Amino acid sequence: KFFWDASAESLGIGTSSPVRLIDLRTAPTEDWQIRLGANNSDLDTYDIGRDAGDGLLHFYGNQTGYTGYVFGGINGERMRIDSSGNVVIGDNTYGSNLGQLRVINDVASAPASLSLFGYNNVADNAEYGKIEFAMQQSGVGGDVKAKISGLASGTSESESHLAFYTSAGSLTEAMRIDSSGNVGIGTSTVESTLHLQAASAGGRGATLTIDNNAASTLDNECQIAFLTDGGASVAGTANARIKAINTNAGSGASDITFTTWDGGSEGERMRIDSSGNLLVGKSTDTVGTAGAKIGTGGSNFTRASNEVLWINRTGTDGSIVNLSKNGLSVGTISVTGSATSYNTSSDYRLKDITGSLQGSGA
Repeated sequence: KFFWDASAESLGIGTSSPVRLIDLRTAPTEDWQIRLGANNSDLDTYDIGRDAGDGLLHFYGNQTGYTGYVFGGINGERMRIDSSGNVVIGDNTYGSNLGQLRVINDVASAPASLSLFGYNNVADNAEYGKIEFAMQQSGVGGDVKAKISGLASGTSESESHLAFYTSAGSLTEAMRIDSSGNVGIGTSTVESTLHLQAASAGGRGATLTIDNNAASTLDNECQIAFLTDGGASVAGTANARIKAINTNAGSGASDITFTTWDGGSEGERMRIDSSGNLLVGKSTDTVGTAGAKIGTGGSNFTRASNEVLWINRTGTDGSIVNLSKNGLSVGTISVTGSATSYNTSSDYRLKDITGSLQGSGA
């Protein structure tokens, strides 16, 4: 049926009442109302029309290996669906190896962009945009294994969170960047710049690992740097650092050092060596080096001049030093506001002797 409505200047095909300039109708059970081709062969054609099975508009290419669709205009191509099903938005000559969806902006200094827009999502943690990563799973179809979501923060349209989900059987939030830029790993309630959380009753909870995975070499190090003003830097002078330093390439033994800036220079102030000794003001436990060493192998305090050790009791009079042998007190040094006493549990030299003395060598 072919009908020309002269008064409306409309063409009806399959209808005598065209409502558009060209109005093409078929029976509800028929598909593919238009066929476009390059020659008389049906193999070089495209079919366009309403599919009777699902009621949707379909584009169907009959060319094996060359089925694709290009959308463009006088100013050039804007989108392409190639024969592999890849979608390219922009210039299709770029990034042919980059994946199934490529958004390309070939204007100099102008970024390509992909926007996900959700409307009126103002409930706290409401999802207004997401990217899902899924895999085919038997009996399920596409099963989401990971996801990145944009979430509303509170009921304000001006704040948002970014949440990252992973799956160990079920999809769970693994990391969040909140509206203040704070990062939470294992928690959605982020309380500091970096917040790590892992529940383990009676065991190890959250762990922060700083790793130098080079082969064991003398002076290999890892560090935490503290910058408390705009003039400090990790590469230059930091306000403070904590370092783990390899001190024996063969065994991998390491020390932990504590470095501070005193206003004039940055230097090491304290060290815990690989044997567990605490060193203050020096990096070696030798008694001849100025500084203090405290450890199970003995302690030493060294200074070039003035008092080496100052012990102060600020309260009542009494013992200021207790001397013990195998856990039993054998003597003390006690102080008052004006005097010092040296006390022992038993010493013949501190006793009044009225009889003969044996075993003293006297």
